[in-house]
Amino acid sequence: MLIKIKCRICKAITDHQEVIVTDTLPPNVACLECLGCGVLGIELINTYQQSVDNSDSPRRLTPDLSTKNV
Repeated sequence: MLIKIKCRICKAITDHQEVIVTDTLPPNVACLECLGCGVLGIELINTYQQSVDNSDSPRRLTPDLSTKNV
């Protein structure tokens, strides 16, 4: 699976592929290799889930930041 993210070396959005180097990374964290320059990096990967209303557009799962400090 190819993922497009900004490479810290190329300074551009490039294709990256997941590389399995260990099985102890937390969920949604992956080791990615830039297909442009070959550098490896650890990245937090956002997860996508199909909407409940069965629409074709995926929705991004993000934490609820609307809580107010009392």
